[in-house]
Amino acid sequence: MEASTRWQKDQQGLKFETQCGNHLVPMDAKSPIGRGEAPTPKQMLLAAITGCTGMDVIAHLKKVKQIPESFEITLSTEDSTTHPVVFQKLHLLYRLKSHGSKEAILDAVHRSMTQYCGVSAMISKACPITYDVWLEDEKIGQGTAAFSF
Repeated sequence: MEASTRWQKDQQGLKFETQCGNHLVPMDAKSPIGRGEAPTPKQMLLAAITGCTGMDVIAHLKKVKQIPESFEITLSTEDSTTHPVVFQKLHLLYRLKSHGSKEAILDAVHRSMTQYCGVSAMISKACPITYDVWLEDEKIGQGTAAFSF
């Protein structure tokens, strides 16, 4: 796996573009340092976490024939107050609409947060990741990412 990042030679901003395989991914800094025309690197990291665990959960639910009607993951952070500003805590909120079983949903999330999500596994070494799982309007579970290394 490889990525190559280039500055877009914007004298007024900090826009970069990363080549990942055949894909181009833009990044920028927030104003006033950048122009905010693309996600920041930290926002891309959050997207990587939610994308990775989301793919795990849906793959597992498809495998057990429990495909949800809808599925959304929100990730919030608690950041340090001094430089370098880093994530101190991460909290995932899984929201599903499904006629499937609560047990299958909780199993899929648990497996992602203990076995399969490589991005979460790497980040959990630096800061704790907690999560809540909601089915419709009911909280059905919670936990902490706990990977064996």
